[in-house]
Amino acid sequence: MRGPRLLAYLVETLAGPDVPLPASVRPLLALGPDADAAQMVAELDRLQFFSGVPARAGVTVASYTAPADIDFDQVFVVGFANGLFPKADYFDLTKVTVDKQAKMGERDARAARAMAGLGTRGLHVGSFERCERMLADRMGVKQVRILPASFNPILLYVVCALWLVCLVLSFTIGAAFAYYCMFAAIALELA
Repeated sequence: MRGPRLLAYLVETLAGPDVPLPASVRPLLALGPDADAAQMVAELDRLQFFSGVPARAGVTVASYTAPADIDFDQVFVVGFANGLFPKADYFDLTKVTVDKQAKMGERDARAARAMAGLGTRGLHVGSFERCERMLADRMGVKQVRILPASFNPILLYVVCALWLVCLVLSFTIGAAFAYYCMFAAIALELA
């Protein structure tokens, strides 16, 4: 299979029947009916490296690894502060060796420096506060959670209040015992 038939087969296999061809792969149709999978992958790599989706109406969508040789008035970096940059694998030494971690860090630092220099009028860094766990796993977002998302804080408050009551009772009983021991010692001295 080649060309548009190959693309249609891939979309049907990966996304299901009756799913239209995604906009991100439509530029591959320009390769013609004889394009094989290797040519399509090479073209996708080229499109991703050279600013992703072609500019339309003054907007260019690009990955973090887009080249820095193009000047933009405004640059919006989405999700930069929330673990998309660097990816979660960077922090997981079970998936990434120390050498690869250093290479990933250097690559991300280069991309960050390149992004910082892209906007001639402004650089805007966006973030998000919440992300569903499944979506975060799929995107490779680093998740820092002490408690599960479904945790009810009222239980924590009740446990803390119970500990406080136990602490006050132990101080009170301890003080009463010490007070009693003091008088017992005095009584023994006088006897």
